[in-house]
Amino acid sequence: MTPPRMPRWSLCARPQCPVELGASKVARLVVTLEPCTMCAGAIVLSRVDRLVFGAFDAKAGAVGSLWDVVRDRRLNHRPEVLSGVLADESTAVLLDFFAGQRGR
Repeated sequence: MTPPRMPRWSLCARPQCPVELGASKVARLVVTLEPCTMCAGAIVLSRVDRLVFGAFDAKAGAVGSLWDVVRDRRLNHRPEVLSGVLADESTAVLLDFFAGQRGR
């Protein structure tokens, strides 16, 4: 369980139960919104194997929208990216959540 009011970047940096396969570990990260620059950098540095996200973020997205941090050839690790998975549903979840936050 994630502690309340945890900064967005620290959610990305937390280890998410990698599956051990022999000597190597494989970590996959599945999120509703395209990661920001800080989260994308944390994904690269933590060597996440695969990133899956739903909705693109036109204002701060760093996995294809504004920047493409995770596919930068200068970096020593580039995770596989699967984008737009359940994009409409992810967008609806995010819109509902923030509408509820504004209604408090």
